[in-house]
Amino acid sequence: MKVHDEQAIAWAVGLDSLTVMALEAYGATSMDAVRDAIQNNVNIPGISHARRAKIRQWLGMPREPMLGSHLTNTNTIARAILTLERNGYKVVPPISAENT
Repeated sequence: MKVHDEQAIAWAVGLDSLTVMALEAYGATSMDAVRDAIQNNVNIPGISHARRAKIRQWLGMPREPMLGSHLTNTNTIARAILTLERNGYKVVPPISAENT
C-alpha cells in the first residue's frame, strides 16, 4: 500500500489532517515529498508561513533554511517512515526526473 492516506502521514509526523490534505494537493505522497516541500519552502496553497514553520519544527528541521543547505533531522523522518512501514504502509520516494 502506498502512502496516500492523509491520516497515516498525519499520525506519523503529528500534522493535522487539513495540513496533510494541502500537502497532498501539492502532490506530496510520501514522507520524503512532505520533507522536500517544506524544506524547499514550496508555497503550498492553504499553508501559511507560520504553519510551515510549525511543520518544520515537527519534522525536526532548522528554523530558517540556509540557502543551498539541505540540513534536516533525518532521524525524525526515518522514525516516521519506519513507523509507517511497521503498520503496513509502503513509503515510496517522490516522483522525480531521477526516478523515471
